[in-house]
Amino acid sequence: MPPTRTQIAKRSNVSVSLVSRVLNGDPTLRVREETRNRIVAVYNEMGGGGDPGEASEAEQEPRRISQRLAHNIVLPMDRAFENLSKPLFTSTVAVLVQNLQAELQKAGFRLSVVFFDPHRRRQWFKELLGAKNYGDGLLLLGGVLNDEFARLLIRSGYPHVSIDSRDEQRGAHTVMVHSLGGMRLAVQHLRELGHQRIGFLGPREAPRLPQFTMAMCEAHMPIEEAWHCFAPGYDVAMSEDDWRTIGRDVMGHCIDGRVARDVGHATAFICHNDRLALGAVDALRQRGLEPGKDLSLVGYDNMEDRIHEAAPAVPILSTIDNPMDLVGQICARRLINQIVHGQHDVVHEYVPTKLIVRQTTGICVESQSHMMVAR
Repeated sequence: MPPTRTQIAKRSNVSVSLVSRVLNGDPTLRVREETRNRIVAVYNEMGGGGDPGEASEAEQEPRRISQRLAHNIVLPMDRAFENLSKPLFTSTVAVLVQNLQAELQKAGFRLSVVFFDPHRRRQWFKELLGAKNYGDGLLLLGGVLNDEFARLLIRSGYPHVSIDSRDEQRGAHTVMVHSLGGMRLAVQHLRELGHQRIGFLGPREAPRLPQFTMAMCEAHMPIEEAWHCFAPGYDVAMSEDDWRTIGRDVMGHCIDGRVARDVGHATAFICHNDRLALGAVDALRQRGLEPGKDLSLVGYDNMEDRIHEAAPAVPILSTIDNPMDLVGQICARRLINQIVHGQHDVVHEYVPTKLIVRQTTGICVESQSHMMVAR
C-alpha cells in the first residue's frame, strides 16, 4: 500500500500541503531543491514507487486548479492540531477561513495550512521569513506571534495580517472584531433591564474577560469576583461540545452549591462564548429555572444563527454578534493590498459588532428562595 501524505509529511518534517504539492508536480510551487528531494526520497523509501510528479486521474483537476492559482498565503498552526480527531477549526474560525479562502480565490490566491513544531517554533519562523519563495503572505491566528517574532516579521517586511488583539501592541497588521464595543452593548442592555450585579461566565484566562471588566467600569457598574462563574482552563483546541459541557457543569455547580445561601448573587451573566451560554441554559432548565426570567444570559458569537446545522430551529440566545465572515474578507483584502499593491503602512482595523436580543435576557426579578449565584 502506498504511504499516505500525512505519513510522508511526518517523516519529512514538512506540512501535508507541501507534500501534496510536491507529489502533484505543482508548477507554481517554490521550495528549496533539498526539501523537494527529501520528500521524494521519503516517498520512495516508504514504498511509493514511480514518478511522484505523475498524478492520477483523480488528481488532475486539483493540479489544474493549482496552475491557475499564482500565490500562496500561509496559515501557520501548532502541530498539536494536526492529528486531532476533532475539527481543525472551531466554528467561528471556520467561518473566517471559509470567507478568507473565497476572497483569496477571486484574486488568484490559495490558502495553505502549515503545521509547525512548537519546540522549534523560533527556527521554523525564521526559516519561513527567509524563504519568501515558499509563501507570499501570512495569516496569523491567536497565540502565534510573540514580541521577538513580531519584530522579525515587521523588520522583514513580510506581508501579514493577524486577528489577535495582542498583536496590535506589537506593531503587526491586524483585523479584529470590536469586542469591547460588543461588551458595552451587552452591559448597557442588561443595565436597562435592571440588572446591577452582572457576572462573567468563562475561563479566568479568557481574552474577553478584560473587555467585560472594561465595559463594566466604563458604565460605572460594580464588579465583584464572587459574582463570576469561572470555568476551568482555557484551551483553543476545545470543541463546541466541550464548551457546552463545561458551561453546563460550571453553572450547575454554582446553582447547586449556593441555592440556600442568603448572600448577594449575580442576576445576569455575559458569557465567553455561545456554547458556554447554551450549557448554562441546560443547567438552568435541568433545575426547573427559566433563562431570561430567573437568570439572564448573554452569549458571544451568534453561532446559533450562523451555523444552521448545529442550531435549534429557533435561536434562543441573546448574544453579541461576531462577524468573522467580514473579518475573513477584510483579512484577504489586506493581504492582497500588501502583496500586489505594495501597501506597507501598518493598519489596525476594527469590525463593528451588534447585540442580538432574544429569549435569554429579561427584566431583573429577585427571587426570595432559589436565586443564585455567589462564589
